[in-house]
Amino acid sequence: SFSQFMIDATHLSLSQAGLVFDSRSGDSYQINDSAGLIIKLLQSHKSAEDVSETLAKTYNLNKEQALL
Repeated sequence: SFSQFMIDATHLSLSQAGLVFDSRSGDSYQINDSAGLIIKLLQSHKSAEDVSETLAKTYNLNKEQALL
């Protein structure tokens, strides 16, 4: 189930400017605020359930919308 899904984001470095550096691949990405929040939550070892709940509260979504 989705609630058991975990992503290892420890290899990602996030800047305040919204840039992400992937130390495994060497790739860099520009991300939006919601993606930055997700990365921070995953780096704090939050579950997918916790991430979806935080997204729902932060962006005024229902839980199903936050899972998409």
